[in-house]
Amino acid sequence: MFSGLNIEIKSAKVITKPGSHRKGVASAARSKGFGFVDTASHEQQTAALQKLQGYKIDDREIVVKVANERESAVENTESSDAPKGDSAQ
Repeated sequence: MFSGLNIEIKSAKVITKPGSHRKGVASAARSKGFGFVDTASHEQQTAALQKLQGYKIDDREIVVKVANERESAVENTESSDAPKGDSAQ
């Protein structure tokens, strides 16, 4: 899918759900229908977004957009020792 786009891919990952075990037979993991791609630069990211909009896989148009990192729960919590807006001095 990325060949011919002249974009350096740093990493790509398809998100999967585990396979099932029925009657002792393990099945392969299946795609959840989305994934993440990391490009070498912001310019390449923009080019990939533009070039892949409307791209079809098996007659299905894919959705391409920028993913934002989630903040960790630790970063979101504030110290309960000081009221909000006060700084320790």
